[in-house]
Amino acid sequence: MPAVIDAMLWSTVGGGSIDARLSRWTKDFHKEAHPLIDTFDQCSWWKRVWTWQEAALPVEVLLIPETFTELSDSDMLSIKDLQAFTGIGRIAYYTMIDQEDDSEGIDDIKGMAFGWSTTHEISLSRNHCHIHSRYSSTLDGYFSLFEAFAVSPRQCMDPVDHVYGVLGIFQIEIPRKTDPNEVWQLFVTELLKLLTDPKRVMMIEDCEKEIISRYKSDRVRQCNLLTAKNMGEVYQCFIIDK
Repeated sequence: MPAVIDAMLWSTVGGGSIDARLSRWTKDFHKEAHPLIDTFDQCSWWKRVWTWQEAALPVEVLLIPETFTELSDSDMLSIKDLQAFTGIGRIAYYTMIDQEDDSEGIDDIKGMAFGWSTTHEISLSRNHCHIHSRYSSTLDGYFSLFEAFAVSPRQCMDPVDHVYGVLGIFQIEIPRKTDPNEVWQLFVTELLKLLTDPKRVMMIEDCEKEIISRYKSDRVRQCNLLTAKNMGEVYQCFIIDK
Protein backbone atom coordinates (compact mmCIF):
# COMPACT_ATOMS: atom_id res chain seq x y z
CA MET A 1 0.00 0.00 0.00
CA PRO A 2 2.78 2.57 0.69
CA ALA A 3 3.97 2.16 -2.91
CA VAL A 4 0.48 2.79 -4.31
CA ILE A 5 -0.08 5.85 -2.13
CA ASP A 6 3.40 7.12 -2.99
CA ALA A 7 2.66 6.82 -6.71
CA MET A 8 -0.64 8.63 -6.27
CA LEU A 9 1.08 11.29 -4.21
CA TRP A 10 3.49 12.32 -6.92
CA SER A 11 0.80 12.33 -9.58
CA THR A 12 -1.40 14.73 -7.62
CA VAL A 13 0.71 16.75 -5.18
CA GLY A 14 3.98 17.51 -6.87
CA GLY A 15 4.53 20.81 -8.62
CA GLY A 16 2.31 23.57 -9.90
CA SER A 17 -0.21 25.92 -8.38
CA ILE A 18 -2.89 24.78 -5.96
CA ASP A 19 -5.41 24.91 -8.82
CA ALA A 20 -3.18 22.72 -10.98
CA ARG A 21 -2.76 20.18 -8.19
CA LEU A 22 -6.49 20.13 -7.46
CA SER A 23 -7.28 19.57 -11.13
CA ARG A 24 -5.49 16.21 -10.98
CA TRP A 25 -8.03 14.99 -8.45
CA THR A 26 -10.79 13.75 -10.71
CA LYS A 27 -13.87 11.99 -9.41
CA ASP A 28 -12.53 8.62 -10.57
CA PHE A 29 -9.14 9.26 -9.00
CA HIS A 30 -10.81 10.10 -5.70
CA LYS A 31 -12.86 6.89 -5.83
CA GLU A 32 -9.61 4.97 -6.27
CA ALA A 33 -7.71 6.82 -3.55
CA HIS A 34 -10.36 6.85 -0.83
CA PRO A 35 -10.50 3.11 -0.01
CA LEU A 36 -6.69 2.98 0.14
CA ILE A 37 -6.44 5.85 2.59
CA ASP A 38 -9.44 4.59 4.55
CA THR A 39 -7.85 1.14 4.93
CA PHE A 40 -4.58 2.78 5.95
CA ASP A 41 -6.47 4.95 8.43
CA GLN A 42 -8.09 1.90 10.07
CA CYS A 43 -4.73 0.37 11.00
CA SER A 44 -4.61 -0.26 14.76
CA TRP A 45 -1.40 1.78 15.00
CA TRP A 46 -3.40 4.98 14.44
CA LYS A 47 -5.73 4.16 17.32
CA ARG A 48 -3.05 4.17 20.02
CA VAL A 49 -2.42 7.20 22.23
CA TRP A 50 1.33 6.66 22.01
CA THR A 51 1.21 6.80 18.21
CA TRP A 52 0.68 10.53 18.51
CA GLN A 53 4.18 11.14 19.88
CA GLU A 54 5.75 8.42 17.74
CA ALA A 55 4.44 10.17 14.63
CA ALA A 56 4.81 13.78 15.75
CA LEU A 57 8.06 14.15 17.69
CA PRO A 58 10.70 12.70 15.31
CA VAL A 59 11.62 15.00 12.43
CA GLU A 60 11.43 12.10 9.97
CA VAL A 61 8.94 9.21 10.22
CA LEU A 62 8.74 6.40 7.67
CA LEU A 63 5.77 4.02 7.53
CA ILE A 64 6.60 0.43 6.53
CA PRO A 65 4.07 -2.40 5.92
CA GLU A 66 4.29 -5.38 8.25
CA THR A 67 4.16 -7.71 5.24
CA PHE A 68 7.32 -6.48 3.52
CA THR A 69 9.97 -9.12 2.78
CA GLU A 70 12.78 -6.98 1.44
CA LEU A 71 13.03 -3.33 2.36
CA SER A 72 13.06 -0.88 -0.52
CA ASP A 73 11.93 2.67 -1.21
CA SER A 74 8.66 1.35 -2.62
CA ASP A 75 7.85 -0.22 0.78
CA MET A 76 8.19 3.05 2.68
CA LEU A 77 5.98 6.11 2.96
CA SER A 78 7.01 9.33 4.65
CA ILE A 79 4.45 10.67 7.09
CA LYS A 80 5.05 14.11 5.58
CA ASP A 81 4.00 12.75 2.19
CA LEU A 82 0.94 11.10 3.70
CA GLN A 83 -0.06 14.44 5.24
CA ALA A 84 0.42 16.21 1.90
CA PHE A 85 -1.62 13.60 0.05
CA THR A 86 -4.57 13.57 2.44
CA GLY A 87 -4.46 17.36 2.79
CA ILE A 88 -4.77 18.11 -0.92
CA GLY A 89 -7.25 15.24 -1.29
CA ARG A 90 -9.48 16.71 1.38
CA ILE A 91 -9.46 20.12 -0.31
CA ALA A 92 -10.21 18.50 -3.67
CA TYR A 93 -13.09 16.52 -2.17
CA TYR A 94 -14.86 19.57 -0.80
CA THR A 95 -14.17 21.48 -4.00
CA MET A 96 -15.86 18.75 -6.05
CA ILE A 97 -18.91 18.16 -3.86
CA ASP A 98 -19.62 21.89 -3.64
CA GLN A 99 -20.86 21.75 -7.22
CA GLU A 100 -24.57 22.56 -7.50
CA ASP A 101 -25.65 19.51 -9.52
CA ASP A 102 -24.65 15.93 -10.18
CA SER A 103 -23.83 16.38 -13.85
CA GLU A 104 -20.33 15.09 -13.14
CA GLY A 105 -21.47 12.18 -10.98
CA ILE A 106 -20.50 13.96 -7.77
CA ASP A 107 -22.99 11.91 -5.76
CA ASP A 108 -20.75 8.89 -6.39
CA ILE A 109 -18.09 10.23 -4.03
CA LYS A 110 -20.23 11.86 -1.34
CA GLY A 111 -19.28 10.47 2.04
CA MET A 112 -15.76 9.70 0.84
CA ALA A 113 -13.98 12.55 2.61
CA PHE A 114 -10.64 11.49 4.06
CA GLY A 115 -10.81 11.08 7.83
CA TRP A 116 -10.05 14.38 9.52
CA SER A 117 -8.93 13.28 12.95
CA THR A 118 -5.95 10.97 12.62
CA THR A 119 -3.72 12.73 10.10
CA HIS A 120 -4.93 16.21 11.02
CA GLU A 121 -4.10 15.85 14.71
CA ILE A 122 -0.63 14.58 13.86
CA SER A 123 -0.16 17.37 11.32
CA LEU A 124 -1.03 20.00 13.92
CA SER A 125 1.31 18.39 16.44
CA ARG A 126 4.18 18.10 13.96
CA ASN A 127 3.78 21.73 12.94
CA HIS A 128 3.75 22.73 16.59
CA CYS A 129 6.92 20.76 17.35
CA HIS A 130 8.97 21.39 14.22
CA ILE A 131 7.78 24.60 12.58
CA HIS A 132 8.72 27.27 15.08
CA SER A 133 6.24 29.88 13.91
CA ARG A 134 4.87 32.76 15.91
CA TYR A 135 1.46 31.08 15.94
CA SER A 136 2.74 27.88 17.56
CA SER A 137 3.87 29.89 20.58
CA THR A 138 0.54 31.67 21.05
CA LEU A 139 -2.27 30.55 23.30
CA ASP A 140 -4.43 30.16 20.21
CA GLY A 141 -1.85 27.74 18.82
CA TYR A 142 -2.15 25.60 21.93
CA PHE A 143 -5.93 25.87 21.79
CA SER A 144 -5.80 24.36 18.29
CA LEU A 145 -3.96 21.38 19.76
CA PHE A 146 -6.65 20.98 22.43
CA GLU A 147 -9.32 21.04 19.73
CA ALA A 148 -7.56 18.20 17.92
CA PHE A 149 -7.09 16.25 21.16
CA ALA A 150 -10.77 16.73 22.01
CA VAL A 151 -11.98 14.84 18.93
CA SER A 152 -9.33 12.13 19.01
CA PRO A 153 -10.61 8.54 19.15
CA ARG A 154 -7.24 7.24 20.39
CA GLN A 155 -7.26 4.82 23.30
CA CYS A 156 -4.81 3.30 25.76
CA MET A 157 -4.73 0.37 28.17
CA ASP A 158 -3.44 2.41 31.12
CA PRO A 159 -5.55 5.55 31.84
CA VAL A 160 -2.48 7.59 32.84
CA ASP A 161 -1.16 7.26 29.28
CA HIS A 162 -3.80 9.75 28.16
CA VAL A 163 -1.38 12.19 29.81
CA TYR A 164 2.03 10.60 29.34
CA GLY A 165 1.23 9.98 25.68
CA VAL A 166 1.14 13.72 24.89
CA LEU A 167 3.73 15.22 27.27
CA GLY A 168 6.32 15.40 24.51
CA ILE A 169 4.04 17.58 22.39
CA PHE A 170 3.91 20.18 25.16
CA GLN A 171 7.55 19.69 26.16
CA ILE A 172 6.67 19.42 29.84
CA GLU A 173 7.69 16.76 32.33
CA ILE A 174 5.97 15.10 35.27
CA PRO A 175 7.22 12.11 37.27
CA ARG A 176 5.89 8.67 36.44
CA LYS A 177 2.96 7.88 38.74
CA THR A 178 0.29 5.20 38.74
CA ASP A 179 -2.66 7.00 40.32
CA PRO A 180 -4.75 8.54 37.49
CA ASN A 181 -6.05 11.47 39.53
CA GLU A 182 -2.57 12.33 40.82
CA VAL A 183 -1.22 12.20 37.28
CA TRP A 184 -3.99 14.47 35.98
CA GLN A 185 -3.48 17.04 38.73
CA LEU A 186 0.28 17.10 38.08
CA PHE A 187 -0.36 17.52 34.37
CA VAL A 188 -2.81 20.40 34.78
CA THR A 189 -0.43 22.16 37.18
CA GLU A 190 2.52 21.92 34.78
CA LEU A 191 0.37 22.82 31.79
CA LEU A 192 -0.88 25.98 33.48
CA LYS A 193 2.71 26.92 34.32
CA LEU A 194 3.52 26.60 30.63
CA LEU A 195 0.51 28.54 29.37
CA THR A 196 1.05 31.41 31.81
CA ASP A 197 4.79 31.74 31.16
CA PRO A 198 5.19 34.84 28.93
CA LYS A 199 8.61 33.61 27.80
CA ARG A 200 7.05 30.50 26.27
CA VAL A 201 3.48 31.45 25.36
CA MET A 202 2.29 34.78 23.97
CA MET A 203 -1.13 36.19 24.76
CA ILE A 204 -2.31 38.46 21.99
CA GLU A 205 -5.88 39.29 23.00
CA ASP A 206 -7.46 40.16 26.34
CA CYS A 207 -9.97 37.34 25.96
CA GLU A 208 -7.10 34.85 26.20
CA LYS A 209 -6.63 35.77 29.86
CA GLU A 210 -10.24 34.70 30.39
CA ILE A 211 -9.46 31.37 28.72
CA ILE A 212 -6.62 30.78 31.16
CA SER A 213 -8.88 31.58 34.10
CA ARG A 214 -11.34 28.95 32.86
CA TYR A 215 -8.52 26.43 32.54
CA LYS A 216 -7.96 26.95 36.26
CA SER A 217 -11.56 25.99 37.00
CA ASP A 218 -12.88 22.85 38.69
CA ARG A 219 -14.17 21.64 35.30
CA VAL A 220 -10.62 20.97 34.18
CA ARG A 221 -9.37 19.68 37.52
CA GLN A 222 -12.25 17.22 37.85
CA CYS A 223 -11.54 15.28 34.65
CA ASN A 224 -11.61 11.55 35.43
CA LEU A 225 -9.07 9.49 33.48
CA LEU A 226 -10.58 6.26 34.80
CA THR A 227 -13.95 6.78 33.13
CA ALA A 228 -12.69 8.28 29.85
CA LYS A 229 -13.13 5.94 26.88
CA ASN A 230 -10.68 7.80 24.65
CA MET A 231 -8.52 10.91 24.39
CA GLY A 232 -11.41 13.01 23.16
CA GLU A 233 -13.33 12.49 26.41
CA VAL A 234 -10.26 13.54 28.41
CA TYR A 235 -9.41 16.76 26.58
CA GLN A 236 -12.97 17.99 26.02
CA CYS A 237 -12.59 19.83 29.32
CA PHE A 238 -10.22 22.30 27.62
CA ILE A 239 -12.73 23.27 24.94
CA ILE A 240 -14.49 26.51 25.77
CA ASP A 241 -16.11 29.30 23.78
CA LYS A 242 -13.46 31.84 22.98
